[in-house]
Amino acid sequence: MEVILAIAISTACWYWSSSINAISTQILFQLCKSETFGTQDSDVSVSIIPLAQLMTTCQLLMGGVMSIPIVFGVGSIFRRPENGDRKDGATSATSLLGGVIEKEDLIIGFIHYFGSLCTNMGFGYGSASLVQCIKLLEPIETLILSVIVILVLDRVFSPMIKLLEPIETLILSVIVILVLDIMRGGGSSLDQFGQNSFSGTREDIRKILSPRKIGSTLTIILGTSMLLAQKSMETNPKSIIFAIGSGFCMSLRNVLKSTSGGGSADKPSKSMPSMSFHLTFWKIFSMGMENFARMTILAAVPSALITCGFIASNNLPLGSITSFLASNPDASTSFVTAVIFHCFYNIFSITVLSMTSAPVHSLLNVGKRIANLLAAAIKFSVPLAVSGQIGICLAGIGAFMYKEKSMKTLNKTGILKANNRGVRRFFLWVFFSMTFHFAIQSQTFFGDYNQSIQMKKNDLKHLVPTLISFHELRNSTTKFVVWMYPFPPPSLSAKSLQHILKLRDGEVLICPYSSACQGHGFAINLVDLTEGTFYQSYVLDHPYYKLRHFHDFSHHIQAITMITLLSRGRKGACVRTLGGSSTFCDSEVYLNYNPYHDERDVIMDLRSTEFPFEFLYPVGSISNHRGLAPLDSSKPFQSLPLAPDMTTEQFSTYGPYYTEHVKGYNSGEDIQSLAGAGWLPFVSGLRDKFDPLKNYTGYYINNCLNSGDGAIFRHFTNATERLYMMDKTELVSIFASKQYISDNYVSLEEYTSNVHAFGCRSQYTDQWMKDNRIKSYFSACLTLTSMYQGGTLSLDGTNPSHNAMTIREPRRNTTDRIVLAHEKDLILIVDAVDTSVIPQEVRDKARFLYADIPAAYPYDARSWDEKMRYCYRLISQYKNYAKVVITSRIHVGLPAAALGTPVIFISKNGWLPGGHERTGRVAGLLDVFHRVDEVRGLPWTFGNLEDPVPLNPGNHYADRFRASFWNRLKRNEYYADAAKLFGRIPLQRLGAGMHRSEIQNKFHFIMQPSDLLHWQQRRAVESILFHHPNAKVYVHVDIDLGPLDWGDFGVFMESGYDVQVLRLNRNELIKEARHIVRGRIHENDSTLLAGMLVYKHGGVFLAKNIYAIRELSAFLNAGYTKDTVGNITMMVGEQSSVEVLKYCSTDDKEPRSAPGPSSSIAWEVKVLSKSESRSCQVDLAWDLELIDFVAVSIDPQSLVENDIFYESRCYDIIEKHCIYCDDLHW
Repeated sequence: MEVILAIAISTACWYWSSSINAISTQILFQLCKSETFGTQDSDVSVSIIPLAQLMTTCQLLMGGVMSIPIVFGVGSIFRRPENGDRKDGATSATSLLGGVIEKEDLIIGFIHYFGSLCTNMGFGYGSASLVQCIKLLEPIETLILSVIVILVLDRVFSPMIKLLEPIETLILSVIVILVLDIMRGGGSSLDQFGQNSFSGTREDIRKILSPRKIGSTLTIILGTSMLLAQKSMETNPKSIIFAIGSGFCMSLRNVLKSTSGGGSADKPSKSMPSMSFHLTFWKIFSMGMENFARMTILAAVPSALITCGFIASNNLPLGSITSFLASNPDASTSFVTAVIFHCFYNIFSITVLSMTSAPVHSLLNVGKRIANLLAAAIKFSVPLAVSGQIGICLAGIGAFMYKEKSMKTLNKTGILKANNRGVRRFFLWVFFSMTFHFAIQSQTFFGDYNQSIQMKKNDLKHLVPTLISFHELRNSTTKFVVWMYPFPPPSLSAKSLQHILKLRDGEVLICPYSSACQGHGFAINLVDLTEGTFYQSYVLDHPYYKLRHFHDFSHHIQAITMITLLSRGRKGACVRTLGGSSTFCDSEVYLNYNPYHDERDVIMDLRSTEFPFEFLYPVGSISNHRGLAPLDSSKPFQSLPLAPDMTTEQFSTYGPYYTEHVKGYNSGEDIQSLAGAGWLPFVSGLRDKFDPLKNYTGYYINNCLNSGDGAIFRHFTNATERLYMMDKTELVSIFASKQYISDNYVSLEEYTSNVHAFGCRSQYTDQWMKDNRIKSYFSACLTLTSMYQGGTLSLDGTNPSHNAMTIREPRRNTTDRIVLAHEKDLILIVDAVDTSVIPQEVRDKARFLYADIPAAYPYDARSWDEKMRYCYRLISQYKNYAKVVITSRIHVGLPAAALGTPVIFISKNGWLPGGHERTGRVAGLLDVFHRVDEVRGLPWTFGNLEDPVPLNPGNHYADRFRASFWNRLKRNEYYADAAKLFGRIPLQRLGAGMHRSEIQNKFHFIMQPSDLLHWQQRRAVESILFHHPNAKVYVHVDIDLGPLDWGDFGVFMESGYDVQVLRLNRNELIKEARHIVRGRIHENDSTLLAGMLVYKHGGVFLAKNIYAIRELSAFLNAGYTKDTVGNITMMVGEQSSVEVLKYCSTDDKEPRSAPGPSSSIAWEVKVLSKSESRSCQVDLAWDLELIDFVAVSIDPQSLVENDIFYESRCYDIIEKHCIYCDDLHW
């Protein structure tokens, strides 16, 4: 067992160190290519070839330095003299490097150097996965070359040898012998060459082309082809060539070592079986290390000489490489790791060889390559389909079959006995487990990759279910299992959740909440599902119904989903509730179900809606679903056995259930409550706005004007409990006074330091927070996220100004759109503080409404239900009837603007119904609207409003706040899942139709996949969208990425911005450039890729560390700029422009702007050095004049190493031009 354990540990170390070496090398070259192609992380540019040469030299020198002490140490201790003969004593310098160095030694050293260089070059031009995949083809190379060489030697070289001069004959003979040695495993000599005279050609070919070798070769070809055919396996020709060259050189090196006598170390001598394993191991290990040290030192000599030659001829920019490594910690770490672990994996390889034999070592080497391939694929997120996993298995099996008498070899491994079943099983386990186990495990890695990419501390805690469209769902099956609750199913007869999640054949699970089904099943957009049905208004107006139905809302969503799947699914569709056994296949049975049913003065419950209770009952447990006994109000959930415990978690907003005095009650409070409810899965209850967390431990979105004399977390005296509650509370959209901030400083500082920044409804609150060094940002008001379809209202003879019209239920069998008897032509005036500025003609035809519930309101407005109806009528009129809303109320104007209706906001010298603007309650919010304040020089300019009113001028401004709200609230998995379920995501941008032809509308970045997880690069894109919100932004990366793999960039698509992450095929662009660019091109120059992207698509190219500081005119001069070391910073050009092609040529020496028409505009990018960038970030006295610049290049390493200080110049450049301002980086 000691032997088995030693081999297992050594093999694991060999595989591990080899994988580390391969991965570190690839990371280094990825960073190198990032510098080269304009996605720099430092101020230097490095090409692949010099870096590969330098690293090869360092690896060989390190190998020699590390192996010499091992050789002397092991030799002095374990190679004791035998029979008193000192000649076989401890290793000395003479035995290691002394004596005559044969020509074969120099050849072996050079071949070892060249093979190592080819390996590094393969990593440089391709990927570690690709290199290891190509190396699996070595047996095929051997087979093909064997036949070719034998035929050529027999028919061509034999006659030629007689004609050649003696020297030529000698050289050619040596070459032929070497090639034959490769094919036959060594053992030929020059004398044998002359005697054999190639008489055995046919016999040799017959042996090589045996059925076993042909079969194994075809198996390897098939497996490798399946691997290379993977969409994610980028097959770079240069990488393939160098990988093949590496394999050829290493095989040639091994054979030469064997024929020159160095192979003795690989085999135990005849006397070794009588020795103990202990002595045998160290004897073989010592000889192997001697050979390795000698070979590595001899390889380091030509490598070092060539490196020196490169430096002397200026072909190896040592200064640039040193600067690159010094300025990039990731690159320097990868370089050092690759150098050290190159030596380690060779030492462990020799260790394994010392304990086994050459054939077994060769078999384990195949496992090493497969392990390296999988490790690199997992590290660099290369998706591997089932066919690729099968390909790995086939390649491994084929390599195993190729070896002569593989099973016998396993039984004859030196000191190991053939009759030892444990040993035999061990070797089978080592090989096949490395082949199959990693392939099977990769299914888990790659299958879940799209759902688990770089999960951060505050990201979703569960796997996210895949969102599927109704069209895809309908075409996939007719059997649906539905679970629309945010909590897991209840325990049924002691069944576990895992057992419940096991579906029947052909069934598809719909479970949109991550926390309910542990990521199993599919999420669905209910707006998409219910389109054109009776139920879509319920889904679109979900905030209103959440605050009317509370816990019952989730039951209604479950029933609506099941009935809609029946009615819109394919013929034969059936549904069942997760955990239930009954299936339902007839939607006609449920035509009487009406979730809208509404009667005043009647206690509303599920029975009044004709709810299909059978959906939530186990089979046979209820006989008459329509004849249920009265519900027990004290146990409201016992009557629904399949439903979850709806008190598992609580979700609340604020507001009073009942108000005794309603005179002057401002509905704006409830409009804010509705805005908060829109993000919740359902609403458990209402909280007192002045003390919302008293006796409460659920989730809470606090988006109201705060008052009172204490922090809302004051009830939680235990620090752990307090932080837990803080994590469940969102402090967003809040106005707080200076006094409130001062009184509650400790609580606010604790919240913002441990949970999130404080979202301020007012710019004044934001400034007061920052003055106290409390992390905050201006969030605007949550009512900007209001989304409703709104209802159809019937006047029924009531006074429209009382806002008491009947809310009509949707009609069955109609479209989902509200059908109106007239166009949206109402002019609504809601609490305008100065109606005198409104033309009389406009007032005469306007409808006057009030945010405060009027005294003449015909219904009892003290109840919560009636308050909700009042709000819903207001919202319905903003959405479906008004062509314009004229108001002086923030919580009238903001929801109306969010629903796409133009708003004219009137003030009177700053006075509003709730007080003066100087109090700060509306600071920063009024920029959303059209403004009228004659005293302040903002007159009425809208005429009689006969013509359409322009869209709100602050729509883009509002879109940024809406996007920031989503970015913050999506961190909570309940809020994120609910937003996708109810169709809030992707956000419908208010300014999507407000295009401007006078500014640039297309931008390009080149990034690495890892950049999609970095805030610095996201801020760069944000700065573009801040100034060009309707622009198309293309982020080009080296691999194919789906939207789930976009990391932090996925939020752009979710927010409605036109950002696309596309694969950058560098080789195709370079190939295309060779055909269309006149003159020679610089393949490693960043200008080439930038120029080709601009040529193909037009627009503006920007380096990833460029931050726009103003709008870029559509009339900018064509041209480009570079930084101090020659990397492209920005390029402007038109699509298919000949001028842009000139930038790609080496004839174009200097950056410049092309001569343009007189209307064109000059531009410039300010490039900050590392020291300037640091001053920009941390020195509040440092200033920078940017009047003449359109963008700023900030050193990325400085952004990593230094914070951005509030009120610094970089704060102005980066943090003030943000979209997702809730993510603070100062």
